[in-house]
Amino acid sequence: MDKISPVVIRSSVLLNGMSYPPGHRFTHRVVQDYELELYTESSGFMMLDDHLYPLRKGDIAFRRPGQVTQGILPYNCFLICLDLLGNTGKKPKGYNFLAPQDLQAHYPNPVLDSIPSVIHPPSPEQYERLFSLVLREFIRSSPPSPLLLKSYVLQILAHLSEDAARMPSQGKRDATVQERLIEKLCDHMQLHLNKRLTLEALGHIANMSPYYLHRIFTKLKGATPAEHLAKLRIDKAKELLVTTGLPVKAVALECGFEQIPYFSQVFKKREGCTPSEFRRKHGYANASYFSAPY
Repeated sequence: MDKISPVVIRSSVLLNGMSYPPGHRFTHRVVQDYELELYTESSGFMMLDDHLYPLRKGDIAFRRPGQVTQGILPYNCFLICLDLLGNTGKKPKGYNFLAPQDLQAHYPNPVLDSIPSVIHPPSPEQYERLFSLVLREFIRSSPPSPLLLKSYVLQILAHLSEDAARMPSQGKRDATVQERLIEKLCDHMQLHLNKRLTLEALGHIANMSPYYLHRIFTKLKGATPAEHLAKLRIDKAKELLVTTGLPVKAVALECGFEQIPYFSQVFKKREGCTPSEFRRKHGYANASYFSAPY
């Protein structure tokens, strides 16, 4: 870390990102300088060099010059752009990380190289405090600000390196990222059971080819996406049949089945009875739920 003398050339905060619809994308861009991003709320993603990272609250992204990135909302975050060695001549005034400009040189350093592209630290609160201090000092721009900003950024980098050293190996991190991504897709399925969810549509959400998504999903869940979706839909149908008075046709539509005969066929195959028979058997109106008369 001896040559590292960071200058903050941009500090900002995104506060309304959670109001955007899922899947809304920022501009696809090349990272010009070193960037740190702390996600304070998130159900979004980040593309980085053809790798899709699901983002959750407390995650921190560390992007290097020359990488290609795209943010996929919704999320709120703090952003810090750095002149890592303080030698690029780039100034905070008028700096725009979206504008074409000279790439900052990559600085090989074992401490920095140990920090993964996305990390979920054990104590996100300390990072949120430091990112907030950076933003406050960047805006205040008083005579001591450059020194204070440098100290805050060095603390962030040092803590990230220490936390990264305690994290699992890269292979396990990649597996964890895939698991989180598939869980997000499962949550999306659960919330949109009445929608047409094709493998192509799910692949688009995950930014994966249908073939690759099918392979990863099946490996992690032990069922294909179609099998998992069918189970979710039938489970929801069973719940609605027992807890509501909705007609069978309405239950089918609510669970994503456009054709009633097909709904009945799938339901009977999985449950061994028709939807109406299931309702009579398990519904509260079943006479067996009432006490026998004296």
